[in-house]
Formats: sequence, structure tokens, C-alpha cells
Amino acid sequence: MTKFSRLMMIAFMCVCFAGCGAKSDDAKNAPQGVTGEVVQNSVTQDKTADENQNLDGNTNESGNATSGNEDTGSTSSNEGVSTINDPASENQESGVYYISGNLQSSKKSESGKPDQSGVLQAIIYEAGINGDALRIVGTTNFRNFMDQDVVGVNPEEVIELKLTESTTYLCMGGEDGSQEMTKEEFAQTLQSCLDSGLLLDIQVSNGEAAVIMLCS
Repeated sequence: MTKFSRLMMIAFMCVCFAGCGAKSDDAKNAPQGVTGEVVQNSVTQDKTADENQNLDGNTNESGNATSGNEDTGSTSSNEGVSTINDPASENQESGVYYISGNLQSSKKSESGKPDQSGVLQAIIYEAGINGDALRIVGTTNFRNFMDQDVVGVNPEEVIELKLTESTTYLCMGGEDGSQEMTKEEFAQTLQSCLDSGLLLDIQVSNGEAAVIMLCS
């Protein structure tokens, strides 16, 4: 064997020893009991868990949105004047309330119908005093208090209210302002104003006409 051949053999053996040492170090540094397949499965499981968490988060957000819509949908509002069947039956036994309407005998067909603004017309087309009773026919507005806005409309009907010795009869407005009248005087004035458009306003107490006002 020549000198050159010996040098080549020594170099080749050095390369082989160096490679074996590198493999040995990698084996020592590698995690024990963990294979490439197990690591891949672990990564896959973590990814799947993250996706499930995102799906759960979307579900919760959607649920909250649905809850908000339900709360919004449950809110409602009723605006304007309502039509009530018989407010007198609920109040006449224990309270005081007011009914009113315009005296317009020539507009019977418009009683209870909406005007150009959509407001139901409170028109009284028949009214009179007979003995100890006030009788009115038509549609009337309803209020709980004297200075309250209209809260309801009584449908077209016949209303009879008892008159007593304590019933007060008033003519309101005009140059003379408020003027109290006797029962007979008021009955005559009422008959002469049946198509005047004046407001007939009545305070009812326990089913009786406590105050009857003719307002200009």
C-alpha cells in the first residue's frame, strides 16, 4: 500500500467517525418516548380544539344577538286615543270621570268617524233633560280628570244620567264668563244649541250628573 493510499484511508475513517458522533448527539437530544407520529397528532388535536373554541364563541355571540332581538321585539308602544267600550261601568260605582262631545245634530252620520286628521269625532246629535234624567245620544270623549287630555272615546250609544238636587248647571265662556243656571233654564238653552257645535261637558260622580257644562 502506497503512502497516498494510506492517507486516503485515514481521511475516510475520520469522516465515518464524525458522522457517527453527530447521529449519537442527535439521539441524546431527542425527547424520549416521543415519535414523529405522536407529535403530529398532538398538533392536530390542538388545532381542532382551537376551531371548536371559535365555533363555541360564535354560537354565544349569536345567542346574545338573538336575546337582544327578543327584548327589542317585546317593546311596544300604543300612541293616540283609544276606543273604550264602557268606561262608565268601571268608574261609576266608585269614582268621578268626565264625558264630553260637540252638539251637532246635523252631523249624526259623522259621529264616531275620524276627521281629516284621523281623530275620532265626539259628536252628540241628541240631548235633552226629561224629569230627573239627562239623556244624550252620540259619541263622547272620556277623561278621568277635569284638566286631563282625552284618554278614550265612548262608542256611539245612548247615555242616561240621573239628576239630583245638587247637580250644577253651567254655561261657560262668552262675554259673561261662567254663568250658573237653574235646571229649567239649562234645559231650554240646551235645546236651542243642539246644532251649535258647542261642547257639552259632564262631570259624572257615582253614576249621577254632578256638573253639566255648556262651553263655547
